[in-house]
Amino acid sequence: MLDKTIDSALINLRRQIIRCNLDGLPHVEALLILRGIDPASQHVTKPRPDNMLARRAMGSLILECLREGPKRGRDVAAFVATREPRITRAQAMRRVYQGLHRLHKHGMVMRDGRLWQLA
Repeated sequence: MLDKTIDSALINLRRQIIRCNLDGLPHVEALLILRGIDPASQHVTKPRPDNMLARRAMGSLILECLREGPKRGRDVAAFVATREPRITRAQAMRRVYQGLHRLHKHGMVMRDGRLWQLA
């Protein structure tokens, strides 16, 4: 169990170093090789953009949109996409629905059929 945890920690550290362009990659890869893991075979996700839209900002945009009255999720996503040009319409849809459900869980918005509104 401990070996698996150490291996996972090293692999995740390597991913973070690559994603964030940090120092120390040769050292981590050397440790992985010593542990019998080929660093080149480990999948690394593409670098994340600089926090495209934080959760708090998304929640604020959603609440700002819903202050005008009840709206469908796609209308809220269109509002967000126009206000935040760095994200695509599809990203806005996904992030809006995540945000709506998070706000619903916290009792800030409610759903009536397809319409979302402030609670």
